[in-house]
Amino acid sequence: MKLLIVSDIHGSSEMLQELLQREKNAQGILVAGDLTHFGGRKQAAPLVDVLRSFSVPVAAIHGNCDRASVAELLSEEGLSAERDSLSLLDLPVVGLGGSLPAPIPTPSTYSEEDAAAVLGTLGNGLDGREWIFLVHQPPSKSEADRIASGRHVGSRSVADFIIKHRPSLVCTGHIHESFSVSRFADSLLVNPGSLKDGRYAVAELGPEEVTAELLRI
Repeated sequence: MKLLIVSDIHGSSEMLQELLQREKNAQGILVAGDLTHFGGRKQAAPLVDVLRSFSVPVAAIHGNCDRASVAELLSEEGLSAERDSLSLLDLPVVGLGGSLPAPIPTPSTYSEEDAAAVLGTLGNGLDGREWIFLVHQPPSKSEADRIASGRHVGSRSVADFIIKHRPSLVCTGHIHESFSVSRFADSLLVNPGSLKDGRYAVAELGPEEVTAELLRI
């Protein structure tokens, strides 16, 4: 199974359209947040239309730079994995959008305590199964959460959730410069980087192994 992983589109429908032309053999798309750049429903709708035009299943969450109406649009379109389990090619996808507070104010943020409370309600019944965790905020002390200075800025609650529930694949974003494919606990962790910068990833989910590759338009 070949899945496209994108994050931090930040309104670049041109990059999204080019990606979908390049990766016509993809069987599904995972979107790890920040469809817009401080935008709402009006700004997100054209991006949703491009995703729909690819005619494959899509699972998406909002990011910290998306307003609440973006999350509402994704839910209305049947694309949202936010705080629930959405089936993508018979694989459960569970998501958490938004992020911890950023250096500048952004529309969709939460505290570490709020994240822990929400995550405490997710993942039940998925242990021991193959499933995907879609989360905008990367886990703390991982290869996916280093800012340019090298400092880790991820979420402890997200990290604890991954360690406890062991998803097969974790798709994240938010930290543009920390594009990476790595192992985190028992999970494959992918931060594709920002699609606005032309970065994305492709994951292959086989019967015995999950792999991913970073690519660039």
